Amino acid sequence: MRLGLSHSCTKHLELAYQTPLRLCWFPMNSHQMPIQPERLSMESIQCVPCSLDVHDSHDVASLVYASAPDLFDPIFGRQAIALLTEFVGRSHNDYSHRYISVIEKDEAVLGAVVMLPAEAMGEDIDEAAVLNPIQGLRLWFVWTLVLRRILVHKFPAGTRYIANLAVRPEFRGQGLGTRLLQHCIEQAKQAGVSALFINVDMKNGRAQRLYESLGFQVIETHTMNLFGEHIGARLLKMSLNET
Repeated sequence: MRLGLSHSCTKHLELAYQTPLRLCWFPMNSHQMPIQPERLSMESIQCVPCSLDVHDSHDVASLVYASAPDLFDPIFGRQAIALLTEFVGRSHNDYSHRYISVIEKDEAVLGAVVMLPAEAMGEDIDEAAVLNPIQGLRLWFVWTLVLRRILVHKFPAGTRYIANLAVRPEFRGQGLGTRLLQHCIEQAKQAGVSALFINVDMKNGRAQRLYESLGFQVIETHTMNLFGEHIGARLLKMSLNET
C-alpha cells in the first residue's frame, strides 16, 4: 500500500464512494499541550528517525494523512488517522515507523516524511491485520482504478522513493519541508543509495519547483482521464552517484 497523490489527482474519488471530505486537522493526545504558532529558529529543530519510544504514533499518522487526505478519506473514511496510526506502529507496511523521519522541536513532531527502499515497496503483511474486508476492497479499487496507472511503483534495487511529506499547518512556510527533503538526500547518500525518486501531481507546480531546486529532474509523465478530468503525475529522479 502506497498512497501519495495531492488533492487535484484524487478529489474525484469522492464521487465513487459519496464520502464527504474533511478538513485537515492535527488532533493531539490529551497529555500534550498544543504547540503555539511561532517563528522557529533552525538551530532549535532537528530531523531524526521516527521512534515509537519518543514520538507519538498518532501525531505522526496525522501528518501522513495530511499528505493525501482526499485519497485516504474515500478508502478509510472516518477511521483514516486511526488506521494509519496502526500502520505507523507496525513494521511491515509502507507507512511503518521504520521508513519515517520526523522534524522535531523538544520531541514534538512538526513534520514527517516517508522514504521507502525500493526493495521494501509494496510490503503488505500488516494489511490483513489492520484493514477489514471493505477497506481492503476500497484500497484495491483505488490502486487498480487510479494509482497504478499514473504512479510509477517499481524502482531499481539500491534506490529509494519519497512517498509522503507533510508539515503541520502552523509551521508551514518556514522551510521545514525543504529541511526534511535535504535530510532524505543526506541519509540516502550516507547509505550508498544510487538515486531518489518522487512523484508529484502534474498540476502542483509549486511542489515540482521545490523538488527541482534541490536537484530532482522530471523523467516521466503519466496521465489518465478520471470522471471527465485529465489527471496525472510526474516522476522526478535525483542521481546520487554522479561525480
